[in-house]
Amino acid sequence: MDTEARRAAAVCTECDNVIAVRILRDETVQPIGIDGQCACGNETYRVLGTGTEAVDEDAGH
Repeated sequence: MDTEARRAAAVCTECDNVIAVRILRDETVQPIGIDGQCACGNETYRVLGTGTEAVDEDAGH
């Protein structure tokens, strides 16, 4: 299946806060549920694992 994104957990490289992220085809990491910055103000994250396929929750089933 050709997927647009994967979901994964990631760790802030400054404060070690763990957040959910989307990993796009071009390997861009997008935080889920926040504006891109961690609470500490950092915008760099280290992805944990390889992620799982993102599910389109709006798709008709």
